[in-house]
Amino acid sequence: MQALSDPLQDTEDVKIGEIQYLLSETEPNPQLEQAILQTMPDYAKRVEPDDYSRYYYNFVDINGDKQPEAIVYLVGKYTCGSGGCNTLIFTQDGQDYRLVTEMTVSPSPILVTNQRTNGWNDIVFPYSKIVRQGDDYTQKLYYARMQFDGQAYPSNPSVAPEVEPGNTLNGIAVITDDISVDSGILLRPNTQLSNLAINGNGDELYVDDRCLPNQTLDRIDSFRVTYTSEFIAQGQRYWLSAATYQDGASIFCISQPNFAEAKPLNTSEFDYQFVENIVRDENSDTVFIVTIREGQNYPVPLTDYRLDLSNPERPVVTRIGTR
Repeated sequence: MQALSDPLQDTEDVKIGEIQYLLSETEPNPQLEQAILQTMPDYAKRVEPDDYSRYYYNFVDINGDKQPEAIVYLVGKYTCGSGGCNTLIFTQDGQDYRLVTEMTVSPSPILVTNQRTNGWNDIVFPYSKIVRQGDDYTQKLYYARMQFDGQAYPSNPSVAPEVEPGNTLNGIAVITDDISVDSGILLRPNTQLSNLAINGNGDELYVDDRCLPNQTLDRIDSFRVTYTSEFIAQGQRYWLSAATYQDGASIFCISQPNFAEAKPLNTSEFDYQFVENIVRDENSDTVFIVTIREGQNYPVPLTDYRLDLSNPERPVVTRIGTR
């Protein structure tokens, strides 16, 4: 059960007015997870499973276009420092997300105020600082204001200007959860490469056109594994993998963990196509949404498919549509 953090407090100079407090969403969002992971390309290599980050998110319209933006708060060893954790803001583009700003060392909750700069709501973070009072030192609460510059918000709220004395803050507070080890949504990396079949650099796996790992192949005969995700079907663990040829075309492989009994996926729709994205369907552990790019260059049409692996030996592919 989600628990609400302490409400925002008045300071000597700034008052807290009407605030709507929102707990973070509780359902995993696969498309948003992909956007988050794209901001952390080394995440899969540098973070052990016990140290995976957790993410919190809310949707709020902060630019007045009637389409809510995603505000994401990342908690974990990889994404936090002594002053706070990383905050990401994304706009929505259909089913995709575009990063607007990445902020470091930010605390929670995050206040989206009613004030605007360059068409976007000002964002305020609560901080504390050490101040001297006579011969003693004490902590003092203050609020840092982040203003949109026409392209993005500043990246470090800890050095942003303080909210001016005499102001009353009104708006929507997001990520108001009591942040703890048992809350948030676990952020798993896409790729879980086998330690038994990595190359000499320890960071890439190659397979042949039959999906068999082989680190000694010539480049002209090899496919680099770019995606691997584990799922459970019929009581057994499987890996779905995509491996890319030097021209960008991909093959899909199905295997048991660590590429045991690996073989090409029994479907022709994805063979030697240009893969734009792969995400797990949020409603099913055995269903993936595969986006195929119709050509190497941009812009080109993108076609979404539903890949059902509830029976990995007989995958079912359904075309969703082209955009």
